[in-house]
Amino acid sequence: MKTKLLFLITFLSLTIISCNKDEEEIYYDFDEKTFNTKQKQWKEQNIQNYKYVQYYMSSATGPISETIVVRNGIATSESDERSAFIGTLSDVFSRIENDFNDGKSNQQLPIYGISVKIKCNENYHYLEDVTFSTSYKGDVVGGMWYDLKISNFEILEEE
Repeated sequence: MKTKLLFLITFLSLTIISCNKDEEEIYYDFDEKTFNTKQKQWKEQNIQNYKYVQYYMSSATGPISETIVVRNGIATSESDERSAFIGTLSDVFSRIENDFNDGKSNQQLPIYGISVKIKCNENYHYLEDVTFSTSYKGDVVGGMWYDLKISNFEILEEE
């Protein structure tokens, strides 16, 4: 009887410790290999003159749509109103990478994990659709999440 009781206590203790350990693990859902490959392919093209429409939505900004024009590698926004201006398409890659790395290292609030979903353009390899979200363990007003969509990409003639 003592052996069965000891076995039961040991089993329950291990189960509880195991469950608590699983709860503390943080998940990262991000295909970094594909992201890095697409970023490299985009940079190798060295396209310096183009424009695109950037649609950005977050808890901090609400929806913002603006046309970004890049001339000689320098980006400007054509928006006269609110702007979520990020910059060149290379800057978009950098922003996603930085946000992901910052989320991993600067966890002021406890998180369950970070998810980054991307869709890339098949011809030019820039990011067309990005969904970035952080899952918090407690209630957070707003939090770190955004959706970014790139459309109407057009290569411009050099001036």
